[in-house]
Amino acid sequence: MPAIGRRSTVSTAPRLALAALLVGGGWASAQENTASGVEVWVDHEAASVVVAALTPLDSQLSFPAARARAARRAAAAAPAQFQVFAADYPLDSERTIGDAIAVDSRLFEQLASFAARPQLYLATLDRRLAALRTEYRYPLTSQGLALPDGRPLIDLFVSHTRTTEPRTVLGFHPSRSFTGVLIFVAGELPARAKLGDRPLQPALLPTVYDADLDIFYSSTMVAPEALRRWGMVRYAQRLDDTSYLPRIGVLPLQVMARGLYGELDTDIIIPNQAARTLLADPTNHQLLREGRVVVVIAPNDAAADQDAAADPAAGAAP
Repeated sequence: MPAIGRRSTVSTAPRLALAALLVGGGWASAQENTASGVEVWVDHEAASVVVAALTPLDSQLSFPAARARAARRAAAAAPAQFQVFAADYPLDSERTIGDAIAVDSRLFEQLASFAARPQLYLATLDRRLAALRTEYRYPLTSQGLALPDGRPLIDLFVSHTRTTEPRTVLGFHPSRSFTGVLIFVAGELPARAKLGDRPLQPALLPTVYDADLDIFYSSTMVAPEALRRWGMVRYAQRLDDTSYLPRIGVLPLQVMARGLYGELDTDIIIPNQAARTLLADPTNHQLLREGRVVVVIAPNDAAADQDAAADPAAGAAP
């Protein structure tokens, strides 16, 4: 499955130097420990950041020794590669994770400690037995944890203990009880206060607005235990993906995104009517507290084919 949003190939000297600064080491140690052919991306279905590397085996060593050395190099490189990727990853509409740690030394130390504990997911030789393929994973939420006593990345950014209530909708608006919220993002969308259309950028803590820019869904509306369990939203790429059904159920509110908002193009604008349809029934507020929201991001070439399927009456323009 193609990655959603940013995908990073970590191979240049400037990025290696940044990695060395992030992990507190020097340029020489970062250069020595870095595996070649490294890619880093977010696997949203597995709720993890994946650091994949192809590390050549040293032909001057015996096969067991060469494999062991390649494994050590990949393991030593993973923390720096993860931190370089995380520094660029959006936290919310205004900040990347790097922006957040730059002004908070405690958070900086927590991220370094988190990066030092990658989960080994895959270690196998290539077909020529000349290189070792490895995948290390860092859990975004508890769903990505391989060990029950681990800590997910989002836990570093959950600071509230009580949830804020969704806004009250005045007047009568036809509504019903839903089992979740399914937002469809069809290709690139117009970004408020910017020129041209832009792709949605996934984030740890995005916000959803209505067309009047009133908040429909924000991180403080979600219970801390729900954020740790599966995050604010589950990003996906297909409407027929059944893996997210346990999260939003069989009768979700389905709505088309109409625009983007925020400096980093992470926040979604939905029609007023769709927001009011859900908020008018107080029993639906629990869905937001539990984080039962899925965002399907279709690539441009698939957006036209799926547009009508995800635009029911509830998602009509205001």
